[in-house]
Amino acid sequence: MANPQKVNFVDIDIGQIGGMIHRSFASRLLGEGDVSGDRFGVRIFKDGEAVNLAGCSCSGYFMRPDGNTTVITGTISGNTAYVVVPQACYAYPGNFTLSIKVTGSGFAGTMRIIDGTVVDTSTGSFVDPGSVIPDLASWTALVNSANTAATNIGKIHIENELITGTRYKMKVYKDS
Repeated sequence: MANPQKVNFVDIDIGQIGGMIHRSFASRLLGEGDVSGDRFGVRIFKDGEAVNLAGCSCSGYFMRPDGNTTVITGTISGNTAYVVVPQACYAYPGNFTLSIKVTGSGFAGTMRIIDGTVVDTSTGSFVDPGSVIPDLASWTALVNSANTAATNIGKIHIENELITGTRYKMKVYKDS
């Protein structure tokens, strides 16, 4: 299956005047509740030639609508640097700003700034044919509770011991 991420890259020529930072408004909206659905990046050139970014690192800084910043570890490949937007960035509807920085060999610079909007994609209550599906927080709590129960069940051990004839003694204990 192909990667389902929406990809948004720009070419930046650092040899050109004003070519250091590319700022734009995201041409599409991000949907609240998405997970790793978007990849933003840059392809770096100097005077038309691809710049080898080997030895550099890439970081993203996603200023969320709630006022917090999520730091994203990016990827470098050849002359390309990009970040994949994690789930935490889709948590709140509203305006966001994402900056992509490339660091290496005594250089640390913002290459791209993307302004955009995370759009609310639900009303909080979901209805399937016949019943209401709980909100995301309730669903997450239920899944966490099931995971905890499964972990605890895995720690339970049962032993039996013959007392006499067909009489057994059963021991049930839990690992700590």
